[in-house]
Amino acid sequence: QFGTGTFDPLVGVELARSFGRLQVAGYGQLQAALYENHHGFRASAVSLVGLQGGWRAGQRVVLQSSVEWFRQGAERRGGAVQQDGILGRHEVLGGLGAVFSFGGPQYMAMVRFPLYRRILQGADTEEGELTAPVTLTLGVQFRT
Repeated sequence: QFGTGTFDPLVGVELARSFGRLQVAGYGQLQAALYENHHGFRASAVSLVGLQGGWRAGQRVVLQSSVEWFRQGAERRGGAVQQDGILGRHEVLGGLGAVFSFGGPQYMAMVRFPLYRRILQGADTEEGELTAPVTLTLGVQFRT
């Protein structure tokens, strides 16, 4: 990431299978900072695991639903956990979407919404809340 001055590689894996019109996938990804930047800042680790099911509603349309578990850890400065901000969060997200193809690229739209959210805050942190009622993901996939 450019803003933190650290190298935060992202590793992911996905397993998918089709059963006629039904499609099932399991996936996960992990992003973690490998070292501190020159200010002693180390970004938090972020992980996501999910299950997705799809149903081929037509020749060019797949309807999808998903459930995901998202975890973000605490940020560190000089090796110490920062007590003045978010110490981490855990979320379970539900999702509904569709994939369309018109003979060329595939177009995807997915709406995700929190089913459960837990924010970990320090003792010196003012109570607040993270407000993100929905997340919209749009994508285009080209095959070569």
